[in-house]
Amino acid sequence: MAGPRFAILEADVAESDPPAAERVVDVERLARAAASAGCGLWELDVASGAAWVTDETRRLYGLTPDEPATWEGFVRLVHPDDRDEVVAKVKAAIETDGVLDDRHRIVLPGGAVRWLHVTARTDGPNRLLGASVDETDRVESERVAKKQETRALMAAAAAGLGFSEWTASARPYLDARLCELLGVGPDQLDESHALWLSRIHDEDRPRLEEASRRLRAGEADHIVMEYRYRHPQHGETWLRHSTCRVPFAPSGEVRLIGAVEDITARKRHEEHLQRRSEELARENVSLRHEVTRRLGPGPIVGRSAAIRRTLALAEQVAATDSTVLLLGETGTGKEQFANYIHDCGRRRKRLMIVVNCSAIPTPLLESELFGREKGAYTGALSRQVGRFELAHGSTLFLDEIGELPVEVQVKLLRVLESHAIERLGNPKPIPIDVRIIAATHRDLAAAVRDGRFREDLYYRLNVFPIQIPPLRDRLEDIPSLVRAFVEELTRTMGKRIEDIDARSLDALADYAWPGNVRELRNTVERAMIMATGPTLTIEGPQAIGAESTARSKGAFQEQIEQVLHETSWRIRGPHGAAARLGLKPTTLESRIKKLGLARPGTSPSRS
Repeated sequence: MAGPRFAILEADVAESDPPAAERVVDVERLARAAASAGCGLWELDVASGAAWVTDETRRLYGLTPDEPATWEGFVRLVHPDDRDEVVAKVKAAIETDGVLDDRHRIVLPGGAVRWLHVTARTDGPNRLLGASVDETDRVESERVAKKQETRALMAAAAAGLGFSEWTASARPYLDARLCELLGVGPDQLDESHALWLSRIHDEDRPRLEEASRRLRAGEADHIVMEYRYRHPQHGETWLRHSTCRVPFAPSGEVRLIGAVEDITARKRHEEHLQRRSEELARENVSLRHEVTRRLGPGPIVGRSAAIRRTLALAEQVAATDSTVLLLGETGTGKEQFANYIHDCGRRRKRLMIVVNCSAIPTPLLESELFGREKGAYTGALSRQVGRFELAHGSTLFLDEIGELPVEVQVKLLRVLESHAIERLGNPKPIPIDVRIIAATHRDLAAAVRDGRFREDLYYRLNVFPIQIPPLRDRLEDIPSLVRAFVEELTRTMGKRIEDIDARSLDALADYAWPGNVRELRNTVERAMIMATGPTLTIEGPQAIGAESTARSKGAFQEQIEQVLHETSWRIRGPHGAAARLGLKPTTLESRIKKLGLARPGTSPSRS
């Protein structure tokens, strides 16, 4: 065929054109330059089938140096799946005097498949001038990238993720899934950011606005947030938003890439588990308290006048939801009276929750009472339900209320006034319906005067005070109490006790019991441990210490003397000293004789 006809050659050579030798040199230089870029040059006469090619073209198509280059040979090298399309495109370029621009595969003689990018233009009838470039590596990279992109999109679709891209200078990009998650239409993209912010829950919006500001300012490169979102069709949903800050080079413009996931189902499940956990925690606390309560002596024991008056007051207030303040010395059984009031009231179907205000360390007392959120303070690794929430619909017994720190007194007062609590780390109020019974062995009025107890809280608690009588004011109840303790301890210790030594009971009635019912129970328990036969002998509490015994006897004697003086030494009758002391007249007369007491103006008689 004729020589090559590239842009530097024309069909008719003017007299001013360079000699043919120089034109050949130009063609060679052009061929070398193209080869250095991996580009093979060629000229094709489609009518004759003859072709002129450079060495780089031979290398690209796998032609040997002496192998003729023909149109038919090129067509045979084209991949069978691409061959018809390539022939049609060449024909179209020839017939329309146009341009050929095509990517197709060829199969080399050894079987290797390569991707070529072929560009050409017509140069007269049936003639093409063109160039071929091997793009196999680029096509393979695109294929791998496309495959990875497809996998990523499939994974994102499977995970329900929506994607966004935001820059200051361009229109926001939201994919179809994100538009669906946010309830944003195609015509709302320009205002999508404002719509998104306006639909975020009011409690969550401030922290999202702050996180967005930090990203734009470069104070953070990546944030992950979970928040509530008001979807225009689906109502309140939960979204998990992960955003990365990616600076553009070289302009430095910031681009925010986001991925959003609908986590409503997970949050609903977590809320369900949390509610169930709280219910189990409430049941657990209640059951533990019930076990502890069942190990006690059971119903309040005693028929003395003092105990009957106290029980009557307890029964009166039990029918209401009024706050009760139980006052009395240590060991008088204030918790047992609290149980009695609860069991006689309308809340008895739910177990009473007990808090000993003196047994919980001050730093933990607030979270024990009101609960806490995860992360409320260092070490708060989980959410905790407070005792007020556990007692919702029931009774909360605040034992040793006089030991409550002043800073907790303030919060307790607010709860009593508002009937709502706030967990530590969460300002949202939680309504509660709780009946309060408080107890103390301290003089709260004196604590108010000394500034150790808030006056307003004192008046909130002192709605219906009940004074629990000490054991020395109900000595006639000692035999009944001892028998109840023996029956209880017999079950737990497995010992068989058939009788109680009568002299032991008389000795117990001679003691003033500064430790009250608790001290009496401990005394009986010691005797049960030491018992070896069916008759229980109880050693008097004098063994505890002579000094303590002397103090208790002195206090007992002083009380009897005071009551005798106030009743003008009248022992019997409804207004006599025996009734005031809660003793039988014969018992009081025996005590007066043993103590060597005498009416003024008479001589004492001693036994």
